[in-house]
Amino acid sequence: MDVRKTSEEKYTDDELLAILIEFNAKQKRLPQRREFTRNSDYPSSTTYQIRFGSWNEALKKAGLRPKE
Repeated sequence: MDVRKTSEEKYTDDELLAILIEFNAKQKRLPQRREFTRNSDYPSSTTYQIRFGSWNEALKKAGLRPKE
């Protein structure tokens, strides 16, 4: 999945959510925050936290059910 953008480019909310949905579909499991923190191929987990308030809120907005 080649979704990385340069620092000058911004992700839309829809793009960020689509990345989570695509990850879930391909991997057959929920994306984990640490995977997005450690893997530069994805937007950082901090981006999701800033945009959606928390990692779990981003998952919920993407229609995924985070573990509570």
